[in-house]
Amino acid sequence: MSKSIIITLSGGLGANLGPNFNLTADIGTVVPVTSTKTQLLLGQLATVDDTATSVTITSVGTCTNSITLTMPATTTTTTTGCVTTNSLRYSSTQYTACSASESPVDMNNLNLATSTKLYIHNSSCLVTAANGYYSDGTIVRYWDSGVETLGVAANCAVVPPDPPVSTTTTTPSPTTTTTTTPYSGPVWFCLKNDSTYSTNLLACAGPSGSDYLYSKTDLTTSPVLYTDTNMSTPFVGNGDFYKLQFLTSFYAARISNVGQVSDLYSCPATTTTTTTGCIEASLSYSETSWTGACFVSSPTTIDMNNTSLSLSSKLYINGSNCSVTAPIGFYSDGLYVRYWDSNNQELGEVFNCNG
Repeated sequence: MSKSIIITLSGGLGANLGPNFNLTADIGTVVPVTSTKTQLLLGQLATVDDTATSVTITSVGTCTNSITLTMPATTTTTTTGCVTTNSLRYSSTQYTACSASESPVDMNNLNLATSTKLYIHNSSCLVTAANGYYSDGTIVRYWDSGVETLGVAANCAVVPPDPPVSTTTTTPSPTTTTTTTPYSGPVWFCLKNDSTYSTNLLACAGPSGSDYLYSKTDLTTSPVLYTDTNMSTPFVGNGDFYKLQFLTSFYAARISNVGQVSDLYSCPATTTTTTTGCIEASLSYSETSWTGACFVSSPTTIDMNNTSLSLSSKLYINGSNCSVTAPIGFYSDGLYVRYWDSNNQELGEVFNCNG
């Protein structure tokens, strides 16, 4: 048996440490066996043996220092109560969930946005809720009871409608005629990798594809994907993750059996940046936590050397005319987060705040 842990290093690492690190456990192995400095600063999700009690992180490169982290002893927790709401809506599709009728559902936090688990009402949080889309009327999330995971929230205001439904006309004779209204709007397309994956991380690590899929809107609006430009044959994704390419960007997306994109993750990519000047930006900041920068801290004005956080390579104190570097820590524009090492004047990899 195995268990999942998050391995995190604090900021202010020496310049000669890394950039890669080996991960080992006192019992069994660690998956993954290696990690980068940026991943460890953000928090590396890993799997270890149930009986393991410590993990050792060893720098690979000029400096080979190591540190051993002790895992807290496993304890048995007892559910003392559940948060109940009477305002959740449920459906098998994302669009219809936003306007479905309400029914009581138990959850492990105060609202749908902050919860991580959903349960059948009055089950004392012991019986997980059915697979499907749940909405509070403002956001909608996909609940996978098999792996007990709530997907990334989508805004009900921008969720596209379900694909056209075939209409059936019955004549006085026993003959039944079925007609489908063809789609005549704009066509967006993306390239699909034929492989299926169980997680977004595995999908992002996969190769790029060559099969075309089509939609009425771009991937960021959680569209339905089709195998033809007439939008008549939805792609059957069976709830698995796929690697998609839209324009020059790569994504990992969970696609349902009716072609609906429910969870969309931006795959990290190395980009070439061009300095365009000293530009003001409103960024949230946390010295020690990427989650603090993404979700907790209030925005402050920072100067940078390009038009967006994802394209910039330097951060500066506002009003310094890009001559005084910003403090070390995590910076976010609400969508992406990056770690700024002011000692070495390096901006780390681009990560999506929502995974």
